[in-house]
Amino acid sequence: MALAKGDREMSLAELREMVRRLQARGKGRVDWGRYEVEYHKKFAIPFACVVFGLLGLGLSLGSKKEARSAAFGLSILVIFVYYVLIRLGEQAGDTGLLSPFLSMWGANILLGAIALVLLYLNHREAAFDPLDPSHYAILLTKRYAIVPGVRRRPAPALRSVPRRGARPVVVVRIPRMRLPLPGILDRYVARSWAGHFLLVLAAFWSLFVLVNFMDLFDEIQTNHIKGVTVFRYYAFFSPGILHLLTPVGVLVAVLITYGVMSRRNEITALKAGGISVYRAAGPVMALGAAVCLAMFGASEYVLPPMSREATRYLNMIKGRPVQASSVESHRWVLGSDGRLYNYDYLGPEGARRRDRITLYGLSIYDVDSQRWQLRDVLYVASAAWNGMSYDVERGWRRAFGDRASFHELSRARTREIEPPSYFGQEERAADTLRFRELQAHIASLEALGVDVIPLRVQLHHKLAYPFVCVVMTLLGIPFSFVVARRG
Repeated sequence: MALAKGDREMSLAELREMVRRLQARGKGRVDWGRYEVEYHKKFAIPFACVVFGLLGLGLSLGSKKEARSAAFGLSILVIFVYYVLIRLGEQAGDTGLLSPFLSMWGANILLGAIALVLLYLNHREAAFDPLDPSHYAILLTKRYAIVPGVRRRPAPALRSVPRRGARPVVVVRIPRMRLPLPGILDRYVARSWAGHFLLVLAAFWSLFVLVNFMDLFDEIQTNHIKGVTVFRYYAFFSPGILHLLTPVGVLVAVLITYGVMSRRNEITALKAGGISVYRAAGPVMALGAAVCLAMFGASEYVLPPMSREATRYLNMIKGRPVQASSVESHRWVLGSDGRLYNYDYLGPEGARRRDRITLYGLSIYDVDSQRWQLRDVLYVASAAWNGMSYDVERGWRRAFGDRASFHELSRARTREIEPPSYFGQEERAADTLRFRELQAHIASLEALGVDVIPLRVQLHHKLAYPFVCVVMTLLGIPFSFVVARRG
């Protein structure tokens, strides 16, 4: 028995035949739209190579030499925007909100129009720089500043004021307090480093979000997630992404800054003027230390609440059960049968292997939803998944109502607990806790007899990872001169 092909497995002729057949039956665009969208998609994405070529040419034809490298970084953002438009257009075309042609070709039309405008401006203005916003302001000024037939009124002349007799003036001289402000060299190097750092960080962030969005797109469509939920997820997830990518951005920014200065012989000019390389590296070292302190502050006060919110929205996108947790990671999960699960900690092996998890301090509450009464409570100190069931240790069980009972459990095996996939989680404890909170969390888990070595590693990671920015700065300075000599 042959399996039915999906719209992505069909050829062009099969797609056209399917659209014609559904239209002949009187079906609406909602029914045959996805086949028409897939038909146009097979042409629109290959044609994007032409659009990207024109757009890249328009962005690279700048009057400054730095425009080419900046355009390369901007191209990553262009790719991100294109694929987001393609994905949103595909969803709008499948649901009938847009015509199939416009949903697939809209991104090409928009970016192609921008490319043609940039090429026209480069042809019209010899000194036009597409990456300099001031050039667009100059063009608008030339276009609207002079209007034929309109003359400006001359400014009213100032009436002369009769001079009065000279009066004695007492001048008190107060010595100025001169603060050690950054000099011209410091500001020049810092401005160049900051520009490259922000550009690299934005490019890496765009790639990270693009890959992550493509990975979640099918689940977003399957679970009918609203766009505002996706936007909030990436808004809360972005600080964690930037925290992860910042050391790499620092290294690349140092390589570019001093590499460009060396290629322009600016380092040679500084040496000729009596300024050493160590003095020229001072601004970047100070900026690296400032970024290091900012990263530690962010990991303490920004990342923990942001990570908790990002995990909450990620559970919505993936269709997972509702999870509620306090700052110390005591979790509440609603089971598929209506029971409530509460556990203190999910074993470290659970973050690495989903088929081998251990739940510590697990309590299961069976509530009668009709009368809102507690029917049964099961507590175990640990529940370890062995592949088919859970091995529970040191617990008890109490039943309420007409058949009230109580008995203790020393060691047993049960299948009434939800499988490991139900307790799947994407976060690490260190991402949602501050340094002091993580220390207290480790102490509480040690009292339960849990292996806390992975958490201690994460505790030291909170201190060590921000310092990587200083290390990357020290590594980048000598390597930047090698990059300049060898290209």
